[in-house]
Amino acid sequence: DTAAALSALDQGLQAVPGSSLLADQLGKLCYQNGLYEQSEAAFSRLVDADASDADSLLFRGLSRLKLRHYAAAEADFEALGKLRSDSPGQMYALALALVLQKKYGPAETALKKTLELNPQAEPAWEQLALLYQHQGPRSKVVTTLQAAVKALPQSEDLSLLLAAAYDEQGDS
Repeated sequence: DTAAALSALDQGLQAVPGSSLLADQLGKLCYQNGLYEQSEAAFSRLVDADASDADSLLFRGLSRLKLRHYAAAEADFEALGKLRSDSPGQMYALALALVLQKKYGPAETALKKTLELNPQAEPAWEQLALLYQHQGPRSKVVTTLQAAVKALPQSEDLSLLLAAAYDEQGDS
């Protein structure tokens, strides 16, 4: 019962207000249940207490993405990048925050860095192709998807996207 779990964590935090363990569990439970404002608040308390808490920065940023607080999410992912510069997940989250703010140049850089760190990151390939579809020369869509299929030959979705890109290219 989620309500009972939330209540137990709230009671625990009232008894032990500085408990990072309880605040972390409360934030994650709220996030998992779509309670993004409460999740953001819980992780904000943790980040305020320890600005180097990478997991709390990540979850606060993800909560802020869900709340459409894109600039704040971007700031969290930038701060996280200073702690974990080699994290493809952090780079991808940053790219999403940038795309949602229509900051396409920096988003492209973040997506390319994601793929440099993890060439198997299928969502990053898809997002980069979409970015080029809306922003770049159409030929970049095809070359990006060709590289994606080469990196992930087992991906049906990427193969379908490549076929569609070829088909659209033929129509131009």
